[in-house]
Amino acid sequence: MAKPVVVVESDFDGYFERLVKGWVAQKERLGGEFQYREVRITAGPYRGYDVRYDASEDGILKLDFYSPLRHVRGLDPQDERDLVSML
Repeated sequence: MAKPVVVVESDFDGYFERLVKGWVAQKERLGGEFQYREVRITAGPYRGYDVRYDASEDGILKLDFYSPLRHVRGLDPQDERDLVSML
């Protein structure tokens, strides 16, 4: 499948959009096969998790991020590797 389109539904300063687009570029450079045609990004406070994902049968991967991550510690490196492989 071709690389996915990244759609931002909410991301206060573009941090998570840049992060996900970087993952897509990384997977593309490594010659990886994409599983989704679209990745939708949401981010906000008051999440009980760092990132949650939901994959639909119609080729859309939804990623919902805990927005303070961009200022505090970032994602766990293993979570990032898992998400890149999932794309």
